[in-house]
Amino acid sequence: MKRLSVLYNQRFLSCKTPSNLWKLFKEITNGKRCISVPSLNVDTLNKSFIRSSVDTLPNDTNHIDNNFSGFNTLDVLKCLRSLKPSQSLGPDGIPAIVLRNCADILCYPLTNIFNASFSGNVLPFAWKNIKIIPIPKPSSGSDIKFRPIAITSPFLKLMEKLLLLRLEPSLKPFNDPKQFAYKHGRSTLDAAVVLYHNVVSCLDKGAKYVRSAFLDYTSAFDSVPRGLLLNKLSLTQTGSWAKSWLHSYFSDRMQYTVYNGKSSSTSLTKSGVPQGAVLSPFLFSFFLHDLPHSNETNFVKYADDLTVSLPITSESDSSKLNSFLLDINNWSKSNGLILNPSKCQA
Repeated sequence: MKRLSVLYNQRFLSCKTPSNLWKLFKEITNGKRCISVPSLNVDTLNKSFIRSSVDTLPNDTNHIDNNFSGFNTLDVLKCLRSLKPSQSLGPDGIPAIVLRNCADILCYPLTNIFNASFSGNVLPFAWKNIKIIPIPKPSSGSDIKFRPIAITSPFLKLMEKLLLLRLEPSLKPFNDPKQFAYKHGRSTLDAAVVLYHNVVSCLDKGAKYVRSAFLDYTSAFDSVPRGLLLNKLSLTQTGSWAKSWLHSYFSDRMQYTVYNGKSSSTSLTKSGVPQGAVLSPFLFSFFLHDLPHSNETNFVKYADDLTVSLPITSESDSSKLNSFLLDINNWSKSNGLILNPSKCQA
């Protein structure tokens, strides 16, 4: 693969005219045409990405937390250097590469600003804005659906990276080993191998066969009730300063959509953890930690995709999976998530 990459880079550089460049593109894509993007009203598209919610944020009574120990300049410097130079421009229009290239200077004032924000539990309003880039989902039909990818300020990304340094140790007991997404060194292949091992192991132990259900949620990230998420965090050993800061983080989040070169008007978001934000994968995984579980079933999770397997040794076992799936459905409803029937299979 490395040799192929070098070869194609050389061929791209050797293209001296637009016609030669297009010939190379056609060769690489095997002559396949790109999906035509329909003309849509950008305001309508933006509203379609916002989920209605009756969930409300809990009252935040903690304004100053004397137990907060500030981050040092080295923490901020490492986060600055971890910014991706190719990161898309956020709502504030500040390139991440500028912050990264000036990391040695900016780490000092930013440390003071970030610590003031965390200790005072106030996130600057300008950093709360979300720019949505709609990405077409793979589709075989003419009905194109979009995945909303959130682009935020690089300053907010830095604060999210810092917060993760404190959240990950305190929430380690809730780190689900059956969740294979968002973990270094884990992939869909690992999830598939574990699923295969679970099935073979059950058959080796005498099961007649194994029943499995493949579950998928509708707009899972965008549907997470923020108030319920904060209530779950309040039951953990996470510092009260972090919970209060997250209260500000989720409050008054405005978003707009950019599509076909046009920008929509801004709208208030009331639910969800934005896809593309640094904290979202971690918070979503934590949100699912109290899913129903059973000693008789095997779980494999990859992001919002769930696989439940149950060994069948007698006729009475056949109804157990249906009963367990009913428990999952009831949990989902009470937690603001909706299973997608068109993508669920058994």
